[in-house]
Amino acid sequence: MPANVWTHVAIVWDGATVTYYINAGQAGSHALVGDISAAGSAPFVGCGTDGSQCVSNWFDGGIDELVIYPYALTATDLLGIVGGVPA
Repeated sequence: MPANVWTHVAIVWDGATVTYYINAGQAGSHALVGDISAAGSAPFVGCGTDGSQCVSNWFDGGIDELVIYPYALTATDLLGIVGGVPA
């Protein structure tokens, strides 16, 4: 991603596949089967984790308007959020 340019990044997981989007355009995906358990843990954003704390790979930038939805967004949902045509 270019420096000093606003970029919308979304990561969507539906319980079977993680899909990455940049400005509402699909940028990649991979299989990841499982479920999310909220029992006793908080999500980590912007770092590598050992499962209980941030330990590496710190994000060097700004994160604005972080949203975690209780369901997997569709590509159409993302277009509505970004407000345009995928890059």
